[in-house]
Amino acid sequence: DLRLSAPLRAPTREDRRLIAAPEGTPIDLADRSTARLELLDSVPKLYRTLCALARGSDGGDAVARELGAWDFVPRWPRLSADQKRALCSKHGCHELHLFVFCKDRAFFDASVRPALAAKLEPSLVDRWLLVRSAPAGARTEAE
Repeated sequence: DLRLSAPLRAPTREDRRLIAAPEGTPIDLADRSTARLELLDSVPKLYRTLCALARGSDGGDAVARELGAWDFVPRWPRLSADQKRALCSKHGCHELHLFVFCKDRAFFDASVRPALAAKLEPSLVDRWLLVRSAPAGARTEAE
């Protein structure tokens, strides 16, 4: 007997994605009955969501391990200055420098900015951070 015992259902698809929606932006949900919307209004929530999405993606284990190395980001405000300096030394990159610039300006000005200013060949992002963080009216080498 080659007949189907149950009728075929319409194909389904799971679509997991993050959409940056600035405050006041309308969000259009194609199917409200199955859609799930979550507000990611803090760094810890964003980090947990990225880890969950990474585990569900192709090659997710490797991505989740990489994200695991950044587990300090949600705890950043509670870290001591020495811990922050050690983590900046270990994980120093444009993304971390931009995060610190936006989320911990005092630490950026005290620790990250001098390191960027001392670079022999600052990159475009380094130069942008140096100009944006310069005291009002000061000229920087990056200009």
